[in-house]
Amino acid sequence: MKVFPGTLDQYSPEAQCVSQGAVLSVLQNAAEINYVVSLALTVISPQVSGGVWIGAKRRAECIGSGETATCTKTNTFYWTDNSATGIDGMIFQLNEPNNGNNLNGNQNCALLTVAHTPAIRAVSVYWSGQMDVC
Repeated sequence: MKVFPGTLDQYSPEAQCVSQGAVLSVLQNAAEINYVVSLALTVISPQVSGGVWIGAKRRAECIGSGETATCTKTNTFYWTDNSATGIDGMIFQLNEPNNGNNLNGNQNCALLTVAHTPAIRAVSVYWSGQMDVC
């Protein structure tokens, strides 16, 4: 796994990985999450926090919807490279995935929050090592 620096939209990181013969990483478990966070912290310094695009996408049948009986917290997203088994590495921020809470929500990708502190306090509290939807 490798973390690249830069400020990119949701599509550019995937293209950057492909140009390196790779794909956006999936997160099998907490150990992989911690590894990616540690890699990212060396890349984002001296910034206090940042995000890492990861290989997770919203399932087609869940696009345009928030959490429902069919599209739950644990099955709304899937790992794009099919290498991860299970959902142990799919840890979302509190109240996510919410598809934007009706803010023209089509949040179909995911970003791993990374920070030098356990939490980032902004409008909401974001926890390092947890996914947010974008």
